[in-house]
Amino acid sequence: MQENLKHTIANLIAVDALNGSMTTSKVVRFLNNKKYHSEKLRSPEFAEILGRRRSGAGRNFLFNTLKVIEFKERIEAKAVFS
Repeated sequence: MQENLKHTIANLIAVDALNGSMTTSKVVRFLNNKKYHSEKLRSPEFAEILGRRRSGAGRNFLFNTLKVIEFKERIEAKAVFS
């Protein structure tokens, strides 16, 4: 991701124009890829990649918005070169 775009998104999050976290269902919709369904996003490998953290009791997770955007950019770039 370009540094100026990353900086702009971080600023939008800082001023609350953009949420700093996304729920699992929003991440699934945003990624729009059958490979990344909700059960897969709950796996331990995605905790660090997407900045996942637990929200409340139960199985609720929140994901870091900036990391999710960077991840989507990476998987789209990989699909273009495949």
